[in-house]
Amino acid sequence: MSLKVDGLDRDRKIGHIVQDGRRDIAWLPKNANVGDRLCLFAGAPYPFVLRPLKSGHYTILGDAYLAKTTLVEALGGEVDRSLRRNDFDHPTTMAIKKVALAGATGALGAPMLQSLLKAGFNVTVLTRPISTHTFPNNVRVRKVEYHDFKSLKSALAGQEALVSTITTSAIDQQKLLIDAAIAAGVQRIIPSEFGCDLENPKARELPVYADKVELEKYIQTQCQQRNDGKTTYTFIFNNAFFDWGLDFKFLLDAAGRKMEICDGGNKPFTTTTLAQVAQGTVGVLQHLEETANRSVRLHGTGLTQNRLLEVAKRVIGDEGWEVTESDCEAIKRESYANLEREPANWLGWGLGFLKVAIYGEGFGGDFGEKNDNALLGVPELDEKAVEELIGARA
Repeated sequence: MSLKVDGLDRDRKIGHIVQDGRRDIAWLPKNANVGDRLCLFAGAPYPFVLRPLKSGHYTILGDAYLAKTTLVEALGGEVDRSLRRNDFDHPTTMAIKKVALAGATGALGAPMLQSLLKAGFNVTVLTRPISTHTFPNNVRVRKVEYHDFKSLKSALAGQEALVSTITTSAIDQQKLLIDAAIAAGVQRIIPSEFGCDLENPKARELPVYADKVELEKYIQTQCQQRNDGKTTYTFIFNNAFFDWGLDFKFLLDAAGRKMEICDGGNKPFTTTTLAQVAQGTVGVLQHLEETANRSVRLHGTGLTQNRLLEVAKRVIGDEGWEVTESDCEAIKRESYANLEREPANWLGWGLGFLKVAIYGEGFGGDFGEKNDNALLGVPELDEKAVEELIGARA
């Protein structure tokens, strides 16, 4: 017997799944409104209330979401113990299969490729003609010239999504890649905007993000004005890269037992592994409707610098540490001076601005209270995982 929900037959499988971050708990018709009925799956909490969030999603009892934009405020539940999640299509159903990846051999590109393949996407890697890198047999490789529009458009023909992990500083190449993707009819573009929250006004003003901000504006304009808006975008923010920051001794030097503490070290900040960013990207591609033309935030784990140092000392040992104190405002002034004096020396000013964005007050570096982990299927790191990441670099 099929179940009627607001006039829609369950067997039509048109609607949304309500989730609490761990499980699917209910089904709701696609065009539901205030007062419409929904179907609860066996074991779901009942009753519950959907509350709208600023992001356009909805929360249930403060801890769940509904990936919708309709004006649902409160819904009762009609229980049918026979229902199961796989009776319905829902937002995590893969809507696309063909994904082009630019920058597949880089620090983020390599785990990105692994995650895309593991999730079942058909991946085409874009590489330069001089590249000799060997990819798995199930990866299609297209040689492209990043300065040649026709070359890029040809390689992107038939692709449904483009993920770019190439350096944002190559701004002209990035723009040409975006133009080619839109011209080729690519449905979703995920540009190389990974990092700090560029919707934060203070972060946007830092010179280290100038290229990212420029590219962001360019993508928004191009996607809106060309191809009848059929190409959409998603910006992924993850704040500090955890494993990268440990590898390059940016967060702390585990092997050398050195750490710089900024502004007292008690401000919480988000740090996310490369693998978590890759998994979040997969989540975006599996939730196209909910992530269209907006930013998403990934929260790998929340730490303070003092907490990070405490964990490191517990894992490595508390003897022989060299800890220096610094001031974010002083770092910012020095970085501006270095930029003016020697703009070509990125390390002389870029790293300083990154520290300010991550550790400074008011730069939006803590995603603990506002993130898209549940929607995108990205679990937070537990204490053991944090310890293992640090210990592996001692």
